[in-house]
Amino acid sequence: MDDLTQASLHVITGKGGVGKSAVAAALALALSEEGKKRVLLATLDGADDVSRLLGCLPLDDSEREVLPGVWAVSMTGEAARLEYAIKVLKFERIAKIVFSNRLVRNLLDFVPGLNAVNQLGKLYWHLTQVGPKCFDHIVLEAPASGHALITLRSPVIIRQVSPPGPMRRDTEAIVNLLRNPEQTQVHVVTLASSMSCRESVQLAAALKNRAQVPLGFLWCNRVPSVPPEGDLPPARGEWAAFLRTEVDRARADHERLNSAVDQSGLKRIDLPEFPGTGRAVVARLAEHLRARV
Repeated sequence: MDDLTQASLHVITGKGGVGKSAVAAALALALSEEGKKRVLLATLDGADDVSRLLGCLPLDDSEREVLPGVWAVSMTGEAARLEYAIKVLKFERIAKIVFSNRLVRNLLDFVPGLNAVNQLGKLYWHLTQVGPKCFDHIVLEAPASGHALITLRSPVIIRQVSPPGPMRRDTEAIVNLLRNPEQTQVHVVTLASSMSCRESVQLAAALKNRAQVPLGFLWCNRVPSVPPEGDLPPARGEWAAFLRTEVDRARADHERLNSAVDQSGLKRIDLPEFPGTGRAVVARLAEHLRARV
């Protein structure tokens, strides 16, 4: 786990349907070391696959403990914006009056990337605040591929158009956080399918070259066991055909994953497919991660 515990912010992204929620929850639980550290598991734009995965009450914009040492929050741009305004204006009543105005809300929602920056700013605040409620790590379950790329590029765009003042200063701090390899790792999750591997390679290149964020690992999810080399054990009839089909499939899966690792240039973490669902699988995945040397 040493190669994962160095960063404060872990961003999990990848093609839709590759298991980002389970990977994010398992990483958060592994980082918490069974409650010895405080970890925040966050989602953007009101997304909430976490509660369905863990079988807990739906998440909202307030942090709530959902696993030992793991708090979860489902952020929205509007709630994060109000929270930021209260900190800047120093007067909650005025901030609520201003941001309850529908015209103001519509105008701010029209600004490309502002909602993403507000939510990333909330994570930055959680990492930099001092006190017993601060978090040692944050795991962000980011949107799928293209949306994640836009989200991570948004602070640079907002910084360029912001006039001198608190907004530009705070956005600059977010940019510095996202581009600091000692603080941030952006991970890509993939399955062994051809489409998933291909998109993962393309996403890794875009994150590196366009978003200019430090990349972490290629998380190969639901990886089949390594097939045996050489001849198969003696078998007859349908059983022999079944063995051959499964071995050929596993070999093809590993070849695609090996190729994706080589092309992306990322370090690799293999996650087996554990039986069961929900919390049980998250716990097994976290245990698997803790066992990594």
